Amino acid sequence: MRGLEGLALEFQTRSRGFVRERCQALGKLECSLRARRQSTQGTAPARIAVLYVSQSRVCGGAELSLLDLLATLDREQYAPHCVHPGGPRLTAELEKLGVVQHVCHALQPLKRARLSTAIVAMGRASARIRAIVMRNSIRLVHANSATAALLCVPFVPRRVPVIWHVRDIAKRPELTLLKRFARVAITPSRHLEHTVGRFLVGRTTLIANGIDVTRFAGVPDKPFDRCDIRMLLVAHFAPWKGHDIALDAVAMLRMRGHPVSLSMLGGPATFCDGTSIDSMRRQIAERQLSHCVRVFGDVEDICSHLAQSDLLLHPAYPEPFGRVVVEAMAAGRAVVAFDGAHGPAEILGASRAGLLVPNRTAAALSMALSDLFERPERLRALSLAGRQYAHKFERSSMSREIEHLYRGLLRT
Repeated sequence: MRGLEGLALEFQTRSRGFVRERCQALGKLECSLRARRQSTQGTAPARIAVLYVSQSRVCGGAELSLLDLLATLDREQYAPHCVHPGGPRLTAELEKLGVVQHVCHALQPLKRARLSTAIVAMGRASARIRAIVMRNSIRLVHANSATAALLCVPFVPRRVPVIWHVRDIAKRPELTLLKRFARVAITPSRHLEHTVGRFLVGRTTLIANGIDVTRFAGVPDKPFDRCDIRMLLVAHFAPWKGHDIALDAVAMLRMRGHPVSLSMLGGPATFCDGTSIDSMRRQIAERQLSHCVRVFGDVEDICSHLAQSDLLLHPAYPEPFGRVVVEAMAAGRAVVAFDGAHGPAEILGASRAGLLVPNRTAAALSMALSDLFERPERLRALSLAGRQYAHKFERSSMSREIEHLYRGLLRT
């Protein structure tokens, strides 16, 4: 009995010691956690990592709009990453903005490539995007084109929402695929919202592209001179941009006695089988317009060219949005474009800051321009209306709307 009593006493003593040790350890852990909470009370919460996917090496309208979004994004809330093919200008601009960059050469569009080559490149790009998402704890993916979205949505984890930012006129196969995977689509115009909304029912939101209005507000007014009428055309050499129509219209205006000249800014389109600069100059020479039409290629700052121009000629159709239309309006330049179901018609129709030509022909365009040149007071009124209306497209407003969309997606 005494032996059993001794064993019981020993067990009781040891168990009390064990409990005491555990309580002391838990107390120390609680103190440590309390101290950690107190030390982090004044610090900002972790930012939300967002991956932006861009597929072009050339800074066109889609890439410039993306840069405007990143320039005004709330950095206290969001940590932007960008994966792109490594274009020099885009790389430099992203570095200025302090965006974390991931270069993926496989993202670059392949023109006239074999199907097997294109599939291998797309597989590499998709694998790279997935790896970036996993390694950097990305919580949201923002694809800056339909192709970029197609590379993301099947391979990014389902817990990470994918936003498709519609930048071009989407084709039916793209819409059919993306309606299965994309969480939401941002459309810059009502026409695109209607087109995409037929496939992504209830998953589209209309947010117009924004620009840095203050950058163009400093462009001085230019007095109209009937003896030296200067027009500007800014667009990549893609088939739907209407360069051939513009050249034919210039030839007709010259035949009517109007001393017009045209400056073309832009270069070959990397996303389609567009025209080269040399080919464009041959077309100009064939029409005997080399003395009044000049091709400047890609230009980073168009403000100086806007300052020397009387109006912007924008014969593209169909145009998803028409960023340069808003830039010309902000600079106080009238815009002449074709009417129809596309971006420029929506912008100019609402603002009354430009001239919409109903028939998409060179003859109709030249007649409308000839009538405008005979009425310089109307040209002046269109320019003033454009300056006033352009403030609706301030890029900070675009960023706030997109951030609101981000918050809604992250809550679900």
